Amino acid sequence: MESPSRKLRRTANACAACRLTDSSSRPEELPAIRNVDDAPNIIWTSPFSKPSTTIKSGYKNKRNWTWLAPSSMWSFTARLTILLSEKLNLEYSAPNSFGEDVYSLKWSPLGADCTPDTSGLPSIDHALYLMETVKFNLGQNYRFFDEGEFVKHMREFYFGDPVAKASECRLWFVQFLLVLAFGKAFLSRPSNTKDPPAASLFIRAMSLMPEMTSLWKDSLIAIEVLALAGLFLYSIDYRESAHVFVGQAIRIAQLEGLHTQLPEDELGVNVVVRCRNLWWTLYIIDRHFSSSLGLPMSTPDSDITALIDSTSSTAPQRDSLLSLQVRISRQLSFILKSKST
Repeated sequence: MESPSRKLRRTANACAACRLTDSSSRPEELPAIRNVDDAPNIIWTSPFSKPSTTIKSGYKNKRNWTWLAPSSMWSFTARLTILLSEKLNLEYSAPNSFGEDVYSLKWSPLGADCTPDTSGLPSIDHALYLMETVKFNLGQNYRFFDEGEFVKHMREFYFGDPVAKASECRLWFVQFLLVLAFGKAFLSRPSNTKDPPAASLFIRAMSLMPEMTSLWKDSLIAIEVLALAGLFLYSIDYRESAHVFVGQAIRIAQLEGLHTQLPEDELGVNVVVRCRNLWWTLYIIDRHFSSSLGLPMSTPDSDITALIDSTSSTAPQRDSLLSLQVRISRQLSFILKSKST
């Protein structure tokens, strides 16, 4: 007959074996994601030396150098080439792509007293089709305009006096031309022309932009126009100019308090939802542009109190996709903030 002490040892060994079997069959739990504000300033060691790296600029501007951002994938190749050239005692030459513009865009601003040109625009049915094209291609990730108000202005433009409407609501007319430009660009076919798709509509819109000193007074529509223009510029490789436009949009949005939780009982549900959608659109764009250029984010996450999800949503599926994009962008900001500079 077995002694009690031997029975206890066998039982303990069996329990230990069971624990090992259970732990090996269970999937490994992932560590919890840390908050961006709790992240250390530097978690990776950079192989690149300090101070910042610059190369001779090939652009036709008054600045004779190009700063290579430390966390930009765009400048990573050039910085790595410089590093290898120094180690191998070779002469470095900047890539040709650092001094060339893919497209050349120029326009002359029209004065506030000049009458906007409303000729040559598509019919209202075609314009609505282009708007739906923009909504289909961009609406999952961005909210650049309030559809109900935008269509209301379109009907007043087409069924009323177009010149009077464009003169009275000049910034909306700029927004209308930008939406048409995006719609035509999405539907265009590849060509060998020197101009980007729908360049004429974009230049026409930019020439009607009001002065920057008074642009902020147009509030939400000014933010929407600047964000649309910034995205169009970014899509044709005008990344620096795009970053400037979006930066202006973010500054106006901050003046309006879009980065905070606005009161629905005072402003109304529709206005607050529009502000919330517009802010998170700017947030997603800013994170994307900042990662491309290797620049700091315009607004830290710690300063943002605006809600992501809306309890009064009429399109929960679209809002869920926007919420997902915001969360992905937030993780991107975590990476950018914790990357070594």
